[in-house]
Amino acid sequence: MQRIAEGEVIEVAPAETFVIERRALDGAGYRTSVETPEGVEHIGTGEPVSRNFGGRPKVEETFRCTRPGFYEIRFVSGRPWQSATQVVTSKATCR
Repeated sequence: MQRIAEGEVIEVAPAETFVIERRALDGAGYRTSVETPEGVEHIGTGEPVSRNFGGRPKVEETFRCTRPGFYEIRFVSGRPWQSATQVVTSKATCR
């Protein structure tokens, strides 16, 4: 399974799963939503065990392309009472 950091580009085959690692902002009321286009399935979210102390934890978002195409996956972070404070876009090419 291929992995990339948030904001990067990945090339995968149809039905291949891939992981985008992002830094969590989910503290002090922040929530992150994942926006996927048709053609990309969001399989799930996981938090790997980390031996690092301090800093923001990593979150692993797992996806699968369901058909060929070029897709943008957006991670939108913010507090429910505010507009989005951070938007990060990763790109996937499914061939």
